[in-house]
Amino acid sequence: MASNTSHHILHRMVPLICQSLLAAPQDEAVWLEGLGMLCNPKLHNAMSATSSIWLPLLLKGLETVRPRPVIIAALSLLGEMAATLEPMKSCLLKPLRALAKDTELGLAASDEMRYTVGKLGLLVYDSQNNPIGGSMSVSRVV
Repeated sequence: MASNTSHHILHRMVPLICQSLLAAPQDEAVWLEGLGMLCNPKLHNAMSATSSIWLPLLLKGLETVRPRPVIIAALSLLGEMAATLEPMKSCLLKPLRALAKDTELGLAASDEMRYTVGKLGLLVYDSQNNPIGGSMSVSRVV
């Protein structure tokens, strides 16, 4: 019975965390904490079942107008959930391409960007057309 209760609590945590992100759209500390909590491996099963709730917020976290630490946290979450997002990775191409080409943020050379793009099996290009990512199943995005 205890594991069943734990299961329900974990499934309720994802919407609550997402609601806090929605309630504080410009609060960097809330976003860092919330994205960090969503990276917790204990939430992976709940995250797999609730992608319609957290994926739009993840995409918001990847916007180039976000503070760099928030984008890094969103990239970490994206890397954590790469297997879950495999069927939906086409919707991640545009924000990843924008981040890779944004010279002001300087994320193209970051470990988080290389790891996440590689884990998704994507290949994107930075502002000087240098490749980032790639794996055995590569989708080219310029």
